[in-house]
Amino acid sequence: VYNMLKLSRGLFMITGEKKYLDYYENTFYNSILSSQNPETGMTTYFQPMATGYFKTYGEPFTKFWCCTGSGMENFTKLNDSLYFYRGSDIFVNMYFDSVLNSTEHDLKLEIKTALPFGKKTCVKLTTLDGAKKTDRLKLIFKMPDWVDEPEKVVFRLNGTESGSATVIPGRDWAVVEGEFADGDVIEFELPMKLKAAGLPDDERVFGLKYGPLVLSADLGRENMSTTITGVDVTVPARKIAASEVIVLPDGVNAGDFAKDPEKYVTVEQPEGEGASVTVIPAGSKLRFSAHFLRYRDRYGIYFYYLTGDEAREAAAEGRFGNTEDVDTVMPGYGQYENDELHAMLEKDTESVTSGATYRIAKAGGAFSYRMAVDRSRKNRIRMMLRLCDNRKPLRISADGTDLYNDNLAYRGTDQYYPFEIELPGSVVAGAEHITANGAEYDVVTIAFSGTPEADSAAVCDFVKVVAY
Repeated sequence: VYNMLKLSRGLFMITGEKKYLDYYENTFYNSILSSQNPETGMTTYFQPMATGYFKTYGEPFTKFWCCTGSGMENFTKLNDSLYFYRGSDIFVNMYFDSVLNSTEHDLKLEIKTALPFGKKTCVKLTTLDGAKKTDRLKLIFKMPDWVDEPEKVVFRLNGTESGSATVIPGRDWAVVEGEFADGDVIEFELPMKLKAAGLPDDERVFGLKYGPLVLSADLGRENMSTTITGVDVTVPARKIAASEVIVLPDGVNAGDFAKDPEKYVTVEQPEGEGASVTVIPAGSKLRFSAHFLRYRDRYGIYFYYLTGDEAREAAAEGRFGNTEDVDTVMPGYGQYENDELHAMLEKDTESVTSGATYRIAKAGGAFSYRMAVDRSRKNRIRMMLRLCDNRKPLRISADGTDLYNDNLAYRGTDQYYPFEIELPGSVVAGAEHITANGAEYDVVTIAFSGTPEADSAAVCDFVKVVAY
């Protein structure tokens, strides 16, 4: 994130395009603030995006990962792009409580704001040398990408609309221009609205954003146990989500919801400028609130918004139900394959981590992992395969029992697509009980190969064992 902030700042300075500052602001609220436990000061190595997980944090002396070090630098970037100037133009880019002392413009500019929960922002102007007025200045206020109808934002100078200043509203920037007197106060409100942000691979999946804030649903604190992956990285042991589906009201489909989500939810915002908003979808018991405040709970950002018929069909097929991720491994990424639990064995394989992450068994080769299973439930293996590997062989076995042994024949058009296969109950029942990373697991060995004459298809992204 630190390098992306540096890049977006530099690109704005070169191009003047507002989109780079919008990226900066969205990253501040929803990534940087979300990365820290406010009670301990510890930060995350990563933030799970799949519904049903929770954040894990480093420790002062025993858990300090590579991204912990670089992530600390994020917090040094928070005040270096609030303001820019060009000649007599002063750009106000983000609305946090802050003070700008500009000797070039003989001006102290102080911001007090109710954001991110309230709408009102107050800007107090003070001359630095005691003069009654400044030279003529342009204060250029960024209209964030989340503002509803930004060209209608009203600016008041000393309580009067526009006052003695010239105001030029705009969709991207609003300009307040004039010779400002010592003690002048500019006030305005940035209206917020609930928006649905979709994913490219399924038009029925949305995350919710209210104003600048990504929202996540509170999924409780059931079984908040952790485990270890890679080089002693702490991760949630299980994904737990009763459902990843929100059933829409009768006659409403995902497209309707995306156009105007506020029609189909209840928005609760207690009085008081510091009160966090809560969003409750119609017919749902889920409560969504600011994700950066959710540091001790399981959560869900993305959900499937389905019609009643779609939800019943999904339930009949066993999709989006009460599934748990029991175990995960990342083919091709060595540190996550060679940890004590997964203990990869491989012969004549190729791993790739550039652009995509995957592992291929060369002709006559193979690779395998020990993977945890849940003896008390049914288990399935999930993985990602590639369209370009159609007609290539892939053999998958579990403790020597073939689960799949054929040439791929995918009929869709996605470049990467999910592939699932059931783990037989007899294999799960015979799982070996081991101790790894200080925890106990029931494991089976999942192996992948091609043929003696041909390379295997690539096994991509993640291999998961899910219980249902």
